[in-house]
Amino acid sequence: MPRSVLFLGGAGAQNTAVVQALLAGPNSNYQISLLTRSTTSRQAKELAAAGVTLIEGDCFDAADLRKAFQGIDSCYVNLNGFATGEMNELHWSVRIYEIAIFAGVKHFVFGAIDYCSKKAGFDPKYHCGHYDGKGRFIGTAARHMPNSLAFLCSPFLLIRLDRLPQGSAY
Repeated sequence: MPRSVLFLGGAGAQNTAVVQALLAGPNSNYQISLLTRSTTSRQAKELAAAGVTLIEGDCFDAADLRKAFQGIDSCYVNLNGFATGEMNELHWSVRIYEIAIFAGVKHFVFGAIDYCSKKAGFDPKYHCGHYDGKGRFIGTAARHMPNSLAFLCSPFLLIRLDRLPQGSAY
């Protein structure tokens, strides 16, 4: 039976590459879904032609997220901190995680970057909002959330979901 994977923001530059790599993998036994604001964008159409199921919706809308997470085994979340802003990214990272876990998602993969402000002793000259929103979420998640959370500490890292045992943390 194919493993269901939901991508949030999957028609963007980074996630499109991850979806394509997953489709092309030697063990490509996945039912891939993509929550996207536009099912008519060039990237979305190309992914649909490759067999990806498109779900039109907003990853910053709880009702759209609940609908998209139904029947999903794994998810890959990579938010655009440039577009959302630091505080919205932090809020929606937590909400997306909560909704995914409630829906029964077994593997939550989150595209993160280092928490620059923390590494720089919170010196304001090193504050970088698109890094720090992700960093704050990972810092909180690492202390308070169960092992179903996976961390990616590079925006360009590709993860092979087929190599993760059920219920594991990566």
